[in-house]
Amino acid sequence: MRFPDAPKPRVAEIVREKFASLASGKIRIYIPTLAENAARDRLHKEFNIVAILD
Repeated sequence: MRFPDAPKPRVAEIVREKFASLASGKIRIYIPTLAENAARDRLHKEFNIVAILD
């Protein structure tokens, strides 16, 4: 788990929001990577925590 101190429901909400914001993209192959990166950046900012690498 990369963000053990972040509440799981909040992480899921952020990831859903990022996927939704990218859903209209024309090149859909990159959506999972873009959503993960955007969600990770937002979690860093929101919880001011450092991710633990898997």
